[in-house]
Amino acid sequence: MLEVAAKTSSKKDDALAGLKEAKVTIATETAIAELKRAEEAWAAREFKKALAAAKVAKQATVDGLREKADDTTLKALGAKIEPVFQRADERATIEALVGEEKFEFSGGTLVVTHETNVAPLELSRVIVDGHQTLMTLAGSGFEKVPSLQSITVVEFATYNDVRGNEKRSKVGEYMVTRKKAKTINWQNVTGRNALKVIDKAWTAPGIDGFLE
Repeated sequence: MLEVAAKTSSKKDDALAGLKEAKVTIATETAIAELKRAEEAWAAREFKKALAAAKVAKQATVDGLREKADDTTLKALGAKIEPVFQRADERATIEALVGEEKFEFSGGTLVVTHETNVAPLELSRVIVDGHQTLMTLAGSGFEKVPSLQSITVVEFATYNDVRGNEKRSKVGEYMVTRKKAKTINWQNVTGRNALKVIDKAWTAPGIDGFLE
């Protein structure tokens, strides 16, 4: 009778072990598939889909590690998933800083494009806006976004030329790196001086107007 009980117990243990292993396998396969989906969505600039897939992948690793805490594959997958959340957090921070401006952020480089419609005589005001945008972003962007290495603000203006025809022109480009930004007190520096010490400051020929 004891032998029968022992065999029954052994079968239950085997069944439980098999069930646990199946759960780990499913969790691993799910995490791999969803991580791949997240990376593909991010590459396609479908950021919401990428974040949603990353959340599913992370939950799968959590579920799998609950069954088998020392599973190296699941631990490795968990480590690969975290950067997706970091990128999403950084992008959300940049969106909050940039507001409605168009921007591209990749490989630590942020490029902000400012478009405006103005009269020719107001082009200098567009340049001033560009300086202010760069100073605002550099003042807090590098601190809030760890992977950010450089900020570039590109100014475009659309206006009617002397013949009354609509014209779109690049009127300014300003860039500062993290290394250079560390040397600048953004709360105290004036716009004119900032242009002298940032990495790049270009204004279209013939357009005057600098921050004081």
